[in-house]
Amino acid sequence: MDLPIPDAITRALKKRLEHPILGYSRWQHGEYLNAIVNWYYQQYQTDIKPEWITYSPSVMYSIAKAIELLTSHGDNILVFTPVYNAFFDVIKHSERNILTASLIIKNEGSYAINWQDFDLKIKSAKMVLLCNPHNPTGTVWSEEELHKIAASCTRHNVWLCSDEIHSDFVFNRSFTSALKIKKKK
Repeated sequence: MDLPIPDAITRALKKRLEHPILGYSRWQHGEYLNAIVNWYYQQYQTDIKPEWITYSPSVMYSIAKAIELLTSHGDNILVFTPVYNAFFDVIKHSERNILTASLIIKNEGSYAINWQDFDLKIKSAKMVLLCNPHNPTGTVWSEEELHKIAASCTRHNVWLCSDEIHSDFVFNRSFTSALKIKKKK
Protein backbone atom coordinates (compact mmCIF):
# COMPACT_ATOMS: atom_id res chain seq x y z
CA MET A 1 0.00 0.00 0.00
CA ASP A 2 1.25 3.45 -0.82
CA LEU A 3 0.86 5.32 2.45
CA PRO A 4 3.15 8.09 3.68
CA ILE A 5 5.72 7.07 6.28
CA PRO A 6 5.26 8.83 9.64
CA ASP A 7 8.01 11.34 10.46
CA ALA A 8 9.02 9.42 13.59
CA ILE A 9 9.82 6.34 11.49
CA THR A 10 11.74 8.38 8.90
CA ARG A 11 13.81 9.99 11.69
CA ALA A 12 14.52 6.59 13.28
CA LEU A 13 15.62 5.13 9.93
CA LYS A 14 17.91 8.10 9.23
CA LYS A 15 19.47 7.75 12.69
CA ARG A 16 20.04 4.02 12.18
CA LEU A 17 21.61 4.62 8.75
CA GLU A 18 24.24 6.88 10.36
CA HIS A 19 25.95 3.70 11.59
CA PRO A 20 28.23 2.39 8.82
CA ILE A 21 27.40 -1.31 9.29
CA LEU A 22 23.83 -2.50 8.95
CA GLY A 23 24.52 -6.20 9.56
CA TYR A 24 21.78 -8.76 9.89
CA SER A 25 18.54 -8.11 11.68
CA ARG A 26 17.64 -10.31 14.60
CA TRP A 27 13.99 -11.20 14.88
CA GLN A 28 13.99 -14.09 17.32
CA HIS A 29 14.75 -12.08 20.48
CA GLY A 30 12.23 -11.73 23.29
CA GLU A 31 11.51 -8.02 22.81
CA TYR A 32 10.42 -8.59 19.20
CA LEU A 33 8.43 -11.75 19.91
CA ASN A 34 6.72 -10.27 22.97
CA ALA A 35 5.71 -7.17 20.98
CA ILE A 36 3.79 -9.44 18.59
CA VAL A 37 2.29 -11.54 21.40
CA ASN A 38 1.17 -8.37 23.21
CA TRP A 39 -0.21 -6.81 20.02
CA TYR A 40 -2.42 -9.85 19.32
CA TYR A 41 -3.69 -9.84 22.88
CA GLN A 42 -4.36 -6.09 23.03
CA GLN A 43 -5.81 -5.74 19.53
CA TYR A 44 -7.67 -9.03 19.11
CA GLN A 45 -7.93 -10.56 22.62
CA THR A 46 -6.05 -13.53 21.19
CA ASP A 47 -3.40 -15.49 23.08
CA ILE A 48 -0.47 -16.62 20.97
CA LYS A 49 2.83 -18.13 22.02
CA PRO A 50 6.25 -16.74 21.04
CA GLU A 51 7.27 -20.15 19.66
CA TRP A 52 4.49 -19.88 17.05
CA ILE A 53 6.20 -16.85 15.50
CA THR A 54 8.74 -17.14 12.72
CA TYR A 55 10.23 -14.77 10.20
CA SER A 56 8.95 -14.71 6.64
CA PRO A 57 9.88 -12.42 3.75
CA SER A 58 6.22 -12.10 2.64
CA VAL A 59 2.69 -13.32 3.22
CA MET A 60 2.55 -15.18 -0.08
CA TYR A 61 5.87 -16.91 0.68
CA SER A 62 4.37 -18.09 3.99
CA ILE A 63 1.22 -19.33 2.28
CA ALA A 64 3.30 -21.18 -0.34
CA LYS A 65 5.33 -22.84 2.43
CA ALA A 66 2.18 -23.82 4.36
CA ILE A 67 0.73 -25.39 1.20
CA GLU A 68 4.02 -27.19 0.51
CA LEU A 69 4.39 -28.52 4.07
CA LEU A 70 0.78 -29.45 4.84
CA THR A 71 -0.49 -30.78 1.52
CA SER A 72 0.76 -32.95 -1.34
CA HIS A 73 0.94 -32.53 -5.11
CA GLY A 74 -2.53 -32.94 -6.59
CA ASP A 75 -4.39 -32.05 -3.37
CA ASN A 76 -7.32 -29.65 -3.54
CA ILE A 77 -7.05 -26.21 -1.90
CA LEU A 78 -10.40 -24.52 -1.26
CA VAL A 79 -10.80 -20.73 -1.58
CA PHE A 80 -13.84 -18.47 -1.35
CA THR A 81 -14.39 -16.58 -4.61
CA PRO A 82 -14.02 -13.89 -5.64
CA VAL A 83 -10.57 -13.86 -4.05
CA TYR A 84 -7.16 -12.22 -4.31
CA ASN A 85 -5.63 -13.45 -7.60
CA ALA A 86 -2.29 -14.35 -6.02
CA PHE A 87 -4.07 -17.21 -4.22
CA PHE A 88 -4.73 -18.89 -7.56
CA ASP A 89 -1.09 -18.47 -8.60
CA VAL A 90 0.37 -19.86 -5.37
CA ILE A 91 -1.91 -22.90 -5.54
CA LYS A 92 -1.08 -23.57 -9.20
CA HIS A 93 2.68 -23.08 -8.69
CA SER A 94 2.52 -25.53 -5.78
CA GLU A 95 1.04 -28.12 -8.16
CA ARG A 96 -2.20 -28.30 -6.18
CA ASN A 97 -5.74 -28.01 -7.53
CA ILE A 98 -7.91 -24.95 -7.02
CA LEU A 99 -11.31 -25.66 -5.53
CA THR A 100 -13.71 -22.72 -5.24
CA ALA A 101 -16.67 -22.06 -2.99
CA SER A 102 -18.60 -19.07 -4.26
CA LEU A 103 -19.52 -16.23 -1.97
CA ILE A 104 -23.02 -14.85 -2.35
CA ILE A 105 -23.86 -11.17 -2.64
CA LYS A 106 -26.46 -10.05 -0.14
CA ASN A 107 -29.02 -7.32 -0.87
CA GLU A 108 -26.95 -4.57 0.71
CA GLY A 109 -23.94 -5.43 -1.47
CA SER A 110 -22.02 -7.32 1.21
CA TYR A 111 -20.80 -10.88 0.77
CA ALA A 112 -21.64 -14.04 2.68
CA ILE A 113 -20.48 -17.64 2.62
CA ASN A 114 -22.64 -19.99 0.61
CA TRP A 115 -22.62 -22.70 3.27
CA GLN A 116 -24.24 -25.28 1.04
CA ASP A 117 -21.49 -24.86 -1.58
CA PHE A 118 -18.77 -24.78 1.10
CA ASP A 119 -20.09 -27.93 2.84
CA LEU A 120 -20.10 -29.77 -0.48
CA LYS A 121 -16.62 -28.67 -1.60
CA ILE A 122 -14.74 -29.07 1.69
CA LYS A 123 -15.26 -32.83 1.54
CA SER A 124 -12.64 -33.08 -1.21
CA ALA A 125 -10.24 -30.39 0.07
CA LYS A 126 -6.99 -30.81 1.96
CA MET A 127 -6.75 -27.12 2.94
CA VAL A 128 -8.99 -24.07 3.16
CA LEU A 129 -7.09 -20.91 2.24
CA LEU A 130 -9.01 -18.14 3.96
CA CYS A 131 -8.55 -14.40 3.55
CA ASN A 132 -9.74 -12.38 6.57
CA PRO A 133 -10.60 -9.62 6.04
CA HIS A 134 -11.53 -10.99 2.67
CA ASN A 135 -9.78 -9.56 -0.37
CA PRO A 136 -11.32 -8.12 -2.56
CA THR A 137 -14.75 -7.92 -0.88
CA GLY A 138 -13.61 -6.45 2.45
CA THR A 139 -15.82 -8.89 4.34
CA VAL A 140 -14.65 -9.46 7.91
CA TRP A 141 -15.61 -12.98 8.93
CA SER A 142 -17.40 -13.17 12.28
CA GLU A 143 -16.26 -15.35 15.14
CA GLU A 144 -19.33 -17.52 14.53
CA GLU A 145 -18.42 -17.97 10.85
CA LEU A 146 -14.82 -18.80 11.76
CA HIS A 147 -16.03 -21.40 14.27
CA LYS A 148 -18.23 -22.95 11.60
CA ILE A 149 -15.36 -23.04 9.07
CA ALA A 150 -12.97 -24.49 11.68
CA ALA A 151 -15.50 -27.13 12.79
CA SER A 152 -15.97 -28.23 9.19
CA CYS A 153 -12.19 -28.36 8.71
CA THR A 154 -11.85 -30.51 11.83
CA ARG A 155 -14.71 -32.79 10.77
CA HIS A 156 -13.15 -33.39 7.34
CA ASN A 157 -9.48 -33.40 8.46
CA VAL A 158 -8.71 -30.24 6.45
CA TRP A 159 -6.04 -27.65 7.25
CA LEU A 160 -7.13 -24.03 7.73
CA CYS A 161 -4.65 -21.40 6.53
CA SER A 162 -5.78 -17.83 7.25
CA ASP A 163 -4.23 -14.77 5.57
CA GLU A 164 -4.91 -11.93 8.01
CA ILE A 165 -2.46 -9.35 6.65
CA HIS A 166 -5.13 -6.62 6.45
CA SER A 167 -6.54 -7.20 9.95
CA ASP A 168 -5.27 -3.82 11.17
CA PHE A 169 -7.36 -2.07 8.51
CA VAL A 170 -10.71 -3.12 9.98
CA PHE A 171 -12.46 0.01 11.19
CA ASN A 172 -16.23 -0.54 11.23
CA ARG A 173 -16.40 -3.78 13.21
CA SER A 174 -14.24 -6.04 15.33
CA PHE A 175 -11.79 -8.49 13.81
CA THR A 176 -11.47 -12.07 15.05
CA SER A 177 -8.28 -13.94 14.22
CA ALA A 178 -8.51 -17.60 13.26
CA LEU A 179 -5.85 -18.07 15.95
CA LYS A 180 -8.54 -17.34 18.53
CA ILE A 181 -10.66 -20.30 17.44
CA LYS A 182 -9.94 -23.21 19.73
CA LYS A 183 -10.24 -26.77 18.52
CA LYS A 184 -13.09 -28.48 20.32
CA LYS A 185 -12.22 -31.84 21.82
